[in-house]
Amino acid sequence: MSGNDAAESWKEIVTQFRSLCFMRRQGNASDSGKILEEKLPRKIAAWSRMATDDTEAKRSQLEQMFREEQRRVDDVCALHELSTAQWRQDLVPMLTNNISEQVKSAVVAQLASQAAQQNQLGEEIKQALSEQFQLQAAREAAQQALLQAVQKSMLEAASRPSPPPTSAAPVTRAGQGTATSSSAPARIPFDDIPAIIDQINDEEKRHPSSRRTFSVRPVCDRN
Repeated sequence: MSGNDAAESWKEIVTQFRSLCFMRRQGNASDSGKILEEKLPRKIAAWSRMATDDTEAKRSQLEQMFREEQRRVDDVCALHELSTAQWRQDLVPMLTNNISEQVKSAVVAQLASQAAQQNQLGEEIKQALSEQFQLQAAREAAQQALLQAVQKSMLEAASRPSPPPTSAAPVTRAGQGTATSSSAPARIPFDDIPAIIDQINDEEKRHPSSRRTFSVRPVCDRN
């Protein structure tokens, strides 16, 4: 077999042992035991058959590789733990603060928006109330002006002198003359029944013990 095959086989041994070290550090006993008991011995046996060095040189090469890979894995794990601790110590608080600031900014913006909406609503309510008050004041002023006008008219009417009493005009009917207080019998058209009855009632009230005579004159044809 060529030296290239031996070199490839050696790389596989190194990779398998490195995986074994990481699994042990992580506490994965099942997979690390399988590599240690099954895979790694077969890889080392195949490499040993390919390599041209003597047995002592091969053993020395394997021991050196074990130490170096173990140290490399330890260094990597230590660096990882240090980085994790540093990340927890510095980066996590920084991210937390950053997130807190963003949340705070969002909350402040939301509160400001709500406050602006409330202020706008308050202004609208204030404007509506002001308009309502102005309308009410205008109505009250109009009612007051109307009341004052009515009172003024009443006062003016009360201050005017009363007109002198007037005598009642004699009652006339169509086609009749004016009734007089003469003792002469009244001349009433024969077809004016209501006037005849009224005249009789009046005469009986004025002279209950006497009987008056009434003459009825025919109504002339107006045509």
